[in-house]
Amino acid sequence: MSEQKPSENRNRNRNRNRNRNRNRGGGGGGDNETNSKRRSGKRKRNTHKISDHFSKRDFADKDASGTGNFRLSLGLVGALEMLRSLCDSNRITIVKGYEDPEGKENVKIKRNYHAMGLAAEITVENLTPEQVFIKAEEIEEIKSLGLKIENKTVYLDTRKADERLTWVEVHGQTLPVDGSVRAKYLRVD
Repeated sequence: MSEQKPSENRNRNRNRNRNRNRNRGGGGGGDNETNSKRRSGKRKRNTHKISDHFSKRDFADKDASGTGNFRLSLGLVGALEMLRSLCDSNRITIVKGYEDPEGKENVKIKRNYHAMGLAAEITVENLTPEQVFIKAEEIEEIKSLGLKIENKTVYLDTRKADERLTWVEVHGQTLPVDGSVRAKYLRVD
């Protein structure tokens, strides 16, 4: 039997350990399905999550037949997460998120914050739109906040602005929130 140098033994042991790790799924590449199951316990699902409670699908244009590409402000997502925590973690449903500007014909709006990925129209489970509006007023990142009476939704956006716009839309009219509008439409019994 031939004598081996200590450095040769070390190299041989390193190579054995590398091969063992590769076979166990511990690195070294390979897309072995059984190894990924063994590591995580279950297969990972592609959810397109962008935060703890929202995914890209929540914001996607429901009317679009387009490419599936869209814009979304992470500031908006953060504001919605803050609102969810203020609403006792009740589920927020995004009625209208991103709106594809090319998919909407005959709509000429000077600035469409939905198309910029800065706006959402929402409802919150177990809360009235009036209650949601009042909770949303506590979040300073929300720069425009509206209550849509007929739709029973709350509009919010995170545009870059110094002052907040608050309004109520009723019978096609947009009324800025002042003392009388607040007393009439934002009563929470």
